[in-house]
Amino acid sequence: MRKVFWACLALVAMLVQGCGTMQAYEGPRKPANEIAVIKTNVGELALDTAWVGKLDGRSLVLAYAELEVAPGSHSAQILIKRGFLTRSESFSFDAKAGHTYRVKGDFHLGKAWVTDERTGELVAGEKP
Repeated sequence: MRKVFWACLALVAMLVQGCGTMQAYEGPRKPANEIAVIKTNVGELALDTAWVGKLDGRSLVLAYAELEVAPGSHSAQILIKRGFLTRSESFSFDAKAGHTYRVKGDFHLGKAWVTDERTGELVAGEKP
């Protein structure tokens, strides 16, 4: 019974922690073909949760499921959480307009990476 309680509590914490989409560029909202989207696994059921903790030097207070960014070069700190433990890795990558990028991480290996969902190309970090 105790294990079920802690499992439920962890699931609720992950779901509550995950916020929707953040517009991470100045000005009015732009159409999808003029921006890039960075997706995380926040709010999904996963052993390791990976999200963007800092983008272009700006700390993000919440863990967002998606970030909309302007095309171009971006620096990111990726946080990888397993249970109550967190690791981080930082890198830069170029985002292209109209593309969607997926942030992934492996807590045990201390690795984070970003792939282009359209092409499958590794754009930052190192896959285990």
